[in-house]
Amino acid sequence: MNSRIEVVTIETDVLIIGGGLAGCMAGIKAREHGVKVAIAEKSNTLTSGQAGSGIDHIWAYIPEVHGKMGWTMEDLVEDHVQDVGHGFASRELLHFMARQSYDRVLDLERYGLRIRYDDSKLPGKFRLVHQFHSIPSALNVDARPIKAILTKEAKRRGVTLLNRIMMTDLLTADGAVAGAAGIGTRDGKIYVFRAKGVVLCSGGKTGRLGRESIGLDFNLHLPANLCGDGKAMALRAGLPIMSMEFLSPRRLGVAHYDISGGPPRNTWQPAASIVNALGATIVPRTCFYEWGDLEKGYRVDAGESRRAWLVERRTLAASMPTPKTWQETGPLYLDCTGGTEEEIRYIEWSLSNEGKCHHFLKYLEEEGIDLRRDKLEMGPLSREIGNLSCAGLVVDANLETELRGLFAAGDEVGGTPFTASTGAFTMGWHCGDVLGQRAKEDDTLLPVDGEKVESLRQLCDDLLFARHGCHWREVGYALQNVMDSYCGEVRTGPMLKRGLDCLRDIRSMPLKAANPHELARCLEVKFLIENGEMVMRASLAREESRRHPTHFCRADFPEQDDRNWFAFSATRLEKGKYRLSRIPIR
Repeated sequence: MNSRIEVVTIETDVLIIGGGLAGCMAGIKAREHGVKVAIAEKSNTLTSGQAGSGIDHIWAYIPEVHGKMGWTMEDLVEDHVQDVGHGFASRELLHFMARQSYDRVLDLERYGLRIRYDDSKLPGKFRLVHQFHSIPSALNVDARPIKAILTKEAKRRGVTLLNRIMMTDLLTADGAVAGAAGIGTRDGKIYVFRAKGVVLCSGGKTGRLGRESIGLDFNLHLPANLCGDGKAMALRAGLPIMSMEFLSPRRLGVAHYDISGGPPRNTWQPAASIVNALGATIVPRTCFYEWGDLEKGYRVDAGESRRAWLVERRTLAASMPTPKTWQETGPLYLDCTGGTEEEIRYIEWSLSNEGKCHHFLKYLEEEGIDLRRDKLEMGPLSREIGNLSCAGLVVDANLETELRGLFAAGDEVGGTPFTASTGAFTMGWHCGDVLGQRAKEDDTLLPVDGEKVESLRQLCDDLLFARHGCHWREVGYALQNVMDSYCGEVRTGPMLKRGLDCLRDIRSMPLKAANPHELARCLEVKFLIENGEMVMRASLAREESRRHPTHFCRADFPEQDDRNWFAFSATRLEKGKYRLSRIPIR
């Protein structure tokens, strides 16, 4: 059959799949070595990725603040392991991020990001608040334009930005990566990249494996085009994917408006609390950290600070309402009305930088809602793979996978819970540095797998020129229904096995695309099905329940089993069959 789809071949030294925070940082650093660098981005690097509409926090170890008070990088890492990951974390990778974090923050400042404020009394004029660690380590910053800043810097460095190209397949040769292939979401062409090395940083997370919180398509706090593309590509390339069972339960947030910000903490500090309909406090408000005089020798006892912090966090976790307790004791409200004018303005400033939240502020203004006066009702949000799940590719200390020349960065990397923007900045930078140096020293471009390219072209032909088939939304809804019904917040072996049967039926549903945009949506649904199957198979393998950090519950294995399951799971596809194994946590 003669295909009507054009194939475009592009040669580059370093290919970066995904132009979010990690991808842009990788491209900027790789170009320092004088090699050709291309970023293939499904959307547009100006607004792509989870930070596409901004971020308000970057956690980092700040020597001129933390060092003076006797709090070390090791203390930060231990806080992250114990509080954020509850032990489910790679200390090695977290140490790497902590070491790199401050230098990357200073890089961002050089690119044009504002990180210092005259009203701060801290050395360096930073605004530091609590987020993940016992001592405030999260810089509050004006990072709503972060993607525009990074895009401008990448262009200035000479990075080739190729927007509206959705990568679908890794191309391999002799145990190494040879490039990747994908489709143009506007022109419908197939793009084949030949490269000496590849960085996979296509987002890692997804919120589309369950029904949206209010039933409207893409009403998610995660970008809708995050579909687990990288995990699906890596799985088909024979690589292990870790911790896919930890598809999160629904958490509570602002009702009917799925946004970031983590109320009542994070972006909503210091004034927010949670109250019930009678005004009784369910979760108390916080307050800013009382910094001592660092110039006069103010120091902390890191061990005692951690112990007190962990007690406070466990108490907070126990008091935080869930959708179940919300149904039993609600309605519940997010309440900032007790805040001072200064505190409310601080929250509004922070919200104006966090993803999607500046739209939310505009909505509040249009509706005449004022945080000083009005409480906001809370409700359940969408489920997601990401943040606490540790799900992602297995990498070594250099961020390289088993496939030579293939690196991963940001949320594509497993074993790194809630590393957020810091993980993206540090890992992207490192991958670009290593691959840029390798590409400079090696002139070899491996041959690409022509059969895989032809298979992709045939698939696109079948979708674009089919006479009959399902719309991508139909198949997507079917997948969400199956995931919510058979792989919900409480799981059992029989239900998971039945869910896998249903996924096989969904996989066989014929899809039809009317144009290149719908073609991309069809391929996203296929990626989501592959991610859903990984979630179910990994859930079936983990024969325990583990409340922290991910609220994983198997009703047929209700107890936590550290002896057998204090480990990361790993899901691998070999010759069409899934194999599950365990990776010890060190």
